[in-house]
Amino acid sequence: MNLSSSLFGSLIFLSTLLSMQNVEAGFSNSGRMQSKNISLSIGGTLDNNGELIGTESATLSCDTLSGKGLLSSPQISIKTEVFAYTGKIDCSGKCTIIANRPFDDKMFKRSGGGEFVIIIDDNPVNKTAKQAIHSFTTEYNITDELLIQVE
Repeated sequence: MNLSSSLFGSLIFLSTLLSMQNVEAGFSNSGRMQSKNISLSIGGTLDNNGELIGTESATLSCDTLSGKGLLSSPQISIKTEVFAYTGKIDCSGKCTIIANRPFDDKMFKRSGGGEFVIIIDDNPVNKTAKQAIHSFTTEYNITDELLIQVE
C-alpha cells in the first residue's frame, strides 16, 4: 500500500512537472481527419501522410509542413517556416501558403481548380520584409510580383 501511494504521488509530480514545461513536439497524421473547419497550430513538424479534409476551411500553422498525403478544402491557409510538403492540395477556392524559406512550388500536386497564392516571407520579424507572390489560376499560369512593404 505504501509503495502504491508513493508511486501515485510520483506520477502526479511528474505530470505536473511536464505540464509546466513548454514541449514542442509535432503532429503526424497517417489516417483521415475530417471536420467542417480544420484549424491546427503545431509547434514543430506537421507531417501529413494521410488525409486532412476541411469541408469549409483548413488553417494550418507549424514550423515545418511535410508529408505526401492529401490536404483538401475550399479555403486553405498555411503558415509555416519550412514548406516541405510533397502531397496533394485540393482546393476549389483560394489556397494561401506563407513560408519563411523559399521552396520549389512544383513539389506538391495541385487540384480542385482554385487559386494558389504562395508568399515567401524571408524576414517575418522585420516590417520591411520582401515578399514574392506567385498566383496560380486554374490553368496554373504564373504571375510574379515583388512587393516591398515599408511602414
